[in-house]
Amino acid sequence: MISILMPLEFDGKKMDIEKPLRIRQLLKKLSLNPEDYIVVVNDTLVTDDEIVKNEDNVKIIRVVSGG
Repeated sequence: MISILMPLEFDGKKMDIEKPLRIRQLLKKLSLNPEDYIVVVNDTLVTDDEIVKNEDNVKIIRVVSGG
């Protein structure tokens, strides 16, 4: 079996994860609440049902709000 890794940037750190994964699965794997984060794949904002592919560059960004 061959594992394919995808580059991921999160919280200023870079890491590789196995895939393919839907964005919602990725956030769950990282124990992140999808309401608190946006995900950018190849410089495009994506929804949680997007599937990441081998050549994708993924960034997870925390949403900050206040009043």
